Order: sequence, then C-alpha cells, then structure tokens
Amino acid sequence: MKTRAGIGAAVLVALAAMAAAAPTAQAGGRRWPVRKRYVDAMYNSHQYIRDPKLAGASVSRDGKERPIVYSGSFSSVFKLKTTSGRRIAVRVFHPDEQVKERQDVAALGRRYKALGKYLGSLRSKNRLPPELVEFAYVEDGIRIDGEALPIMKLPWVTGRNLDDWVDRRLRQNRKGALGALARNWRASIRDMRTVGIAHGDLHHGNIVLEPDGVMRFLDYDSMYAPPLDGLKNSEIGHPNFQHPKYHFPPRTRPFDKNMDNFSALVIYVSLLAIEDNPSLWKTYHNDYNLIFEGERDFVNPDSSPVFRDLLASQNPQVRNLSRALMRYAKGEPDKVPTLERAIKAAEKPWYQRPASP
Repeated sequence: MKTRAGIGAAVLVALAAMAAAAPTAQAGGRRWPVRKRYVDAMYNSHQYIRDPKLAGASVSRDGKERPIVYSGSFSSVFKLKTTSGRRIAVRVFHPDEQVKERQDVAALGRRYKALGKYLGSLRSKNRLPPELVEFAYVEDGIRIDGEALPIMKLPWVTGRNLDDWVDRRLRQNRKGALGALARNWRASIRDMRTVGIAHGDLHHGNIVLEPDGVMRFLDYDSMYAPPLDGLKNSEIGHPNFQHPKYHFPPRTRPFDKNMDNFSALVIYVSLLAIEDNPSLWKTYHNDYNLIFEGERDFVNPDSSPVFRDLLASQNPQVRNLSRALMRYAKGEPDKVPTLERAIKAAEKPWYQRPASP
C-alpha cells in the first residue's frame, strides 16, 4: 500500500493517471501553456513567478533537482517554501480544451474570486467549515512566454489521504476509528450543506486527514457555492463515487448544492461497512476507490459482489443504508436525498421505509 503522508496536494496525485500532460487550450484569445512549460519555468521560478509575496520562494525538487509537480487534467501543483519558512501550494492551470467554461482567463478568475470571497465571508462570521481551506487567486501570478497567467495559492496541507488513513487504522487493529470518522463525516457534510456548498468531487484522493485529526477537502475545481449559481461546470466527478447515470455513458451533471448527495452516502456506507467487516478492504479496495467501483457496483447493483456482502452484514445500519444506496443507484440522480435524510430514512421501521430494490 503506498503512502502519501505529507503531500498536501495529494488530490492531484490521484488524478495524475487521468492526464500526464494536458493539451494546449485557448485562453481568451491566447493559448494556455502545457504542463511541461510550467515545469520548465519552475527550474528558474524567480524569473517567472510575478506574485511579490512569493519573491525569493524556493520550489521543492527531487533527488535529480527537478521541480516536483503533482498534476491532473486541469491543473498542476508545486510546493514552494517562502523566505519566512511557510510552505505554500501553488496551482497553475492548463485546462483541457473540452472544458469550454475554463478557456477564458477572465471567466476563470471571476469563478475563483467569487468562491474565495464567499469562503472569506464565512470565515469572518465563524461559519466556514473546518474542512475547507481558503485560497488566494492571483491574476498576474506567473508569466509564461510573456503572458500574464493566474495562479492559486493555498496552505500546504500535511496529512494522509482517506484511503491511506483507513489502511493505516486497519493495520493498527483500530477499526473503531472508522466509526468515529463516519460520525465526523456526517457532521462535515451537514455543515457544508448548511452554508450551501457542494464540493462536487468527493473521493478518497480529495480528502486528507491531518495528524491532529482535522479533515480537509481539497480540489475546488467542481465546487458549488451560492455566488456561483447559474454558472456551468462540465466536470462530473470520480466514477467510483458518483451516480452511475452521469458516467455510463457520460452526461452533463447539474451544477448545484445537491452534487454531493450520492458521493457522501457512498463514503459513509463504505466507512461503516469496513468497520463492521474489515475483510472488505482487502477484497475490494484498490488505488481508485474505497470498496465500490462505479461500473461494477452502481450500474447493476443487484449483481454486485460488494452489495451482496453488505446485505449479509449483521449490522442493520449497514444493511439498511446499503439497500438505500442500491435503490438510489438504480433511480434518477436528482432523486438522491441528502446524506442526513438518507440516514434518517434508513433508521425508520421497515414498514415506513421506501421499498427495497
């Protein structure tokens, strides 16, 4: 089992397999640089980074003195250390040409500025969920081939991705920690819902547990918040955590506060089920999931080996929530309730619950 402890941009590690280098894309009449062009620039970062607050910052390098980069299909992250000793994650953008709403630099800036302002307003009111990390969007953050391009700065989060955290607890024979995390997960999703935010791509690689136990959500490319109402977002999230009707075959997903309903339940059921039966982890986990696989388990849940095992659980909560997840997977995505409503419905007497699948 690989360990990614100390990698704050771990979400992008999980996405790296999606695209080693994004194609060149149009950026409001210009061309977005490809990933390699950013990497080349980071060899001499002081010549390219324009943000004065990063003046003199050094880029983390590997044993061969190459800039370390964590890449996905939309962006890449570099770890910088400022002259004051702070460690900063710097994101640069190279959006895929197919994501039309991200080709215009100005539109990209408006999206992130609105989101950043909203997170800041929540913090000022002591309403910002602790799972969210504030960021700074700098329009003229880096210059490539003479063009001013944006960067995003955020604190470098140190911790373990959710799957690494689960694996470590099981190896320590501490399965009870998964139940505690499930309770925290329920509270976290409830807090996000209260302030009108949906992450949009909740999966094991986007969730980091810090050493002190604080849970952090990373990667806000798909995030919805009230100021973004009416905008579009072409991303449909990780197929092993999203409703199957958005992926098999792919189709546009509504961009609203309900985007996390299905994935939140998938993660909650997974944690409870693994706590109840740790052997599920060895049987069904891989680097791309917790225990569920979208095409294998959500497209036709009646023939899913995972659901078969969960329905045989001695834990009634695992059985009831698994039945609910099967029913939601077979239905329409817009009929999936919030995690809180799904849990409460599963707690009702059998004769008050919706019909089993």
